[in-house]
Amino acid sequence: MTIRKQDDLVSIMGAAVFLSGLGRVISMMTVGFPTESRLYVYVGLELSLPIIMWILQFLRQKELTSK
Repeated sequence: MTIRKQDDLVSIMGAAVFLSGLGRVISMMTVGFPTESRLYVYVGLELSLPIIMWILQFLRQKELTSK
């Protein structure tokens, strides 16, 4: 199976990663900000990669429907 056949699964995985990033942000605001700067990179990736995945998936679906 390829990722092209797994549209719903990719969306669900992206949502899970995005929600974990939101949970990390809420934790940072509640408990306090970490001293390690690499954790900010993790939050940035957790919040940005799912959005990029969703945009690319939307564009691919749009391309497939226009054919």
